[in-house]
Amino acid sequence: MQTFQQLARINVIMFYALVFFTILGFKVDTSLYSAVITGAVNALLTLVSVYTGPISWLIPSETFPLETRSAGQSVTVYANLLVTFIIGQSFLLILCRLKHAIFTFFSAWVVVMSLFVLFFPSETKNMPIEEMA
Repeated sequence: MQTFQQLARINVIMFYALVFFTILGFKVDTSLYSAVITGAVNALLTLVSVYTGPISWLIPSETFPLETRSAGQSVTVYANLLVTFIIGQSFLLILCRLKHAIFTFFSAWVVVMSLFVLFFPSETKNMPIEEMA
């Protein structure tokens, strides 16, 4: 879940927003404004996410057995940070090759993540946390 989160969220665009908008053909001033607006929208939607239960953090915390939950959660956070690093390091190369099709790249990962969430995680509704296995 954490891996899919980083592959699908396009967090990396926040890292390179100014470069990204410049490569897409915006002037420097417009690129700067676009980066600021993107950051503001990201901050606002992060607040919305906090109140609606971000799935990539919720599912691992509920599906690991109680005795291995902390170790399992550590592994998922490690996966999150590792994929963030890999995407962050390779983003400019991908962007230069794909240009606007980079949105297709990230959208494809959203589809893969959605199918994964639809078919693989167990339902935990109305199940006590002690009975998770």
